[in-house]
Amino acid sequence: MGENETPNIMYGRLKEAVNISGYSMERAMTEFDWLLDENRWMKVGDGFDDIDEFTKSINLAEFKIAIEQRKKISQKLAKIGASQRATAKMLGVSHTTIQTDIGNNLPPDEKSTTENQEDTNNSVNNLPPESISEPSWVNEKGRKIHTAQNSGENEWYTPPEYIESARQVMGSIDMDPASSDIANESVNATNYFTKDDDGLNKEWEGNVWLNPPYAQPLISHFADSVVEQRNNYSQATVLVNNATETGWLQTMLLKCDMACFVKGRIKFIDMNGNPGGAPLQGQVILYFGSNIDKFYNEFKKYGICMIRMEKEVE
Repeated sequence: MGENETPNIMYGRLKEAVNISGYSMERAMTEFDWLLDENRWMKVGDGFDDIDEFTKSINLAEFKIAIEQRKKISQKLAKIGASQRATAKMLGVSHTTIQTDIGNNLPPDEKSTTENQEDTNNSVNNLPPESISEPSWVNEKGRKIHTAQNSGENEWYTPPEYIESARQVMGSIDMDPASSDIANESVNATNYFTKDDDGLNKEWEGNVWLNPPYAQPLISHFADSVVEQRNNYSQATVLVNNATETGWLQTMLLKCDMACFVKGRIKFIDMNGNPGGAPLQGQVILYFGSNIDKFYNEFKKYGICMIRMEKEVE
């Protein structure tokens, strides 16, 4: 690319690409790749905050993209935090194709440590959402740790103190849209949906507790539902990894009323009630509701609490 190229110029060319006769796929892919490098896509126009929103603005489905080029783009988008759904729509292929592109072609170390890795193991997507199933790893000091990825080897549940704190703030837990029979013995929600019930297609009501499945694309879908169903439920407390680089977390952070960034990493509980090893990534607890002071006073013991500001600071 020339020295005088800017993100806006490149974006304009790419937007017009499908309408220009003779515009080559190779040229379009080169321009798109350039925009992804160094996060230049964030500097287009008034600026994009979410990579999914950026991909939605680009239609490359008209091009017959070579398989290796498509895999390269898919994997690059996954590292930035793009959802499989948005990537598939932009490239004009199926969600399954993107799963294969991402899951089967990243180096093993990236598969195990990247939060945005789209897991292609079907057994992962069928795990009870509240139970976090994680592989065991050993760190450089020889201590066993657990990643935020899911393998189906062990089941891990939220420590009860966080659930009880959520109950104290909201007054009750009326709904858990991503649960299991075993998980609800601890959450004790009045109503809950398992993977068989498909809580994404149900209406959420009352006070909601949510610890969604950590595999993609489910984590993105539940994040979308938290925002889209905001008018249906009264309050919600959501426990997720603090993956601030991802589009799904940014979606919720932009709408939540307060967020608690937990000190250290939560040690989840195994089926026998014993604490397990901490995951590689820390966690954040998001609150949606009007009891902001109550949330702060209850959750400040777990970590720093931050409120979302509506007004722009001059």
